[in-house]
Amino acid sequence: SAFVRCKNLEEVKIYHGVKEIGKGAFAETAIKDIVLPDSLMVAGDYIFSQCKELVSATLSTGLTEIPDYMFYDCNKFSFVNIPQNVTVMGDFAFANTYFGYVDLADTNILQIGKGTFAECQELKTVILPDTLVKLDAGAFT
Repeated sequence: SAFVRCKNLEEVKIYHGVKEIGKGAFAETAIKDIVLPDSLMVAGDYIFSQCKELVSATLSTGLTEIPDYMFYDCNKFSFVNIPQNVTVMGDFAFANTYFGYVDLADTNILQIGKGTFAECQELKTVILPDTLVKLDAGAFT
């Protein structure tokens, strides 16, 4: 929770070489967009939770899992790339975000967690990948 609740923090540059970012590190900040370096292998739960100004994110190709509550309650959040290495989308990872359209067709997602896209009021279209083997309860409620 290194920068949690730093309400004036708007910009963060994370350089190549960073392999892990801990739980809630940037939660409740004013970050507007984020680029995670491809060296990043592990991102903690709640890492960007409740970042009310966050609009977009470029995820690391080193990630294999989108952690639980990663972008939870980022209600302006509307764009993210899903790298090919990601196979699991964590519980409530994108809950209460501003997605209107989710296309996972070209991903390798095997599992979408509980409530992953819950309370996404603008969500109208979802395209699931043919790799999907588990869709947890309430993923799109």
